[in-house]
Amino acid sequence: MTTRQKPKRKYNKKIKQQIGRDLVKDTIGTNQLIDYNNFINMLEEKVKVDGEETNVKKYKVFNDTKIKRYKENLGEQLNNQQYNNDPNYQYQLKKNSKKLYNDIKESIFKGDEYEPPSTPKKRQSKFKYDDTPLTPFEMKLKAQTEENIKTKRLKKQPLNITSVLDKFLVDKSESLKDKIITPEIIKKWRDKFEKIEGFKEDDNLNENFSTIILSYFDDTRQRQLIDNEKMFLKKYDERKQKEKEDNDLKKAEVYRIIQLQQQKERNEKLKMEENRIKKENNMLKKEKKFIKEFSLYKSNPDYTRIKKLFLDGKFNIASARTYLNTVKYAANGKINKLSLPSKRKLDNELSKYE
Repeated sequence: MTTRQKPKRKYNKKIKQQIGRDLVKDTIGTNQLIDYNNFINMLEEKVKVDGEETNVKKYKVFNDTKIKRYKENLGEQLNNQQYNNDPNYQYQLKKNSKKLYNDIKESIFKGDEYEPPSTPKKRQSKFKYDDTPLTPFEMKLKAQTEENIKTKRLKKQPLNITSVLDKFLVDKSESLKDKIITPEIIKKWRDKFEKIEGFKEDDNLNENFSTIILSYFDDTRQRQLIDNEKMFLKKYDERKQKEKEDNDLKKAEVYRIIQLQQQKERNEKLKMEENRIKKENNMLKKEKKFIKEFSLYKSNPDYTRIKKLFLDGKFNIASARTYLNTVKYAANGKINKLSLPSKRKLDNELSKYE
């Protein structure tokens, strides 16, 4: 049985010499700081002097200004990340740092040891180490460094609530110069500044906040804006009132027309009902009259037909009597043969009106 061997772990060995690493691809706080620490360790070593540890240079460097510029470049990268955070500027700094790094490496390891002159050096500018003029990048580096120092100094200063409020109100007095400063706006601003440290401790600011706010806005201008707002609201209310009155008149007219239409429909229905009742009464009267006139003819087989035609207005009393007497029937209601021609003639005549 063969034993399974555990595969060897792959790992990247430490690079003994960190100098020369491509700083453009590094980030502050990781590889670049490692390079910087190794770089310092290669330049200096700790030795004991009188029982105390101190740093002593290992090499007589060809040009100390390159080391200073390299350190300043690294510090500026840290400042840019903390205060400015401009990626393009950071890239330019790293690109320049790479060049400085290579110059330092060559000056250290090329084998030449150089004793700096004992003559005192002139105090040089932070951004210029020889008589050569500053490059555009170095000029930009100088301006950015000064800006970062200024920003850092301002951040360290304690927050002054009065100055913050003053700057805020100066800006607002310009942007809101054509707007009425209402109590709602003042309350909103107060809620904002109450969260800032030092507001509640300042009794004058806490008690007279509204007065301070309004002092930044022109009182005459505010009154004009308020008067214009009142005039606008008055005209708006008058226009709305007139529109309401016009709408009420239109609604009243529509309601009146609807009422007239409903009244007309009710009258028509009432008239139709009266005509129906009147017609029914007339029919009852005619029927009573027919029954009264021809009570002796009820046994006549043609009585019902002639009565219907009479009620429909096709016959009068005289013509109805004539048609009832046209055919002679027996007592039992049967017709004799001699009356058959008269029966056919009567049927033909009545069929014309049915």
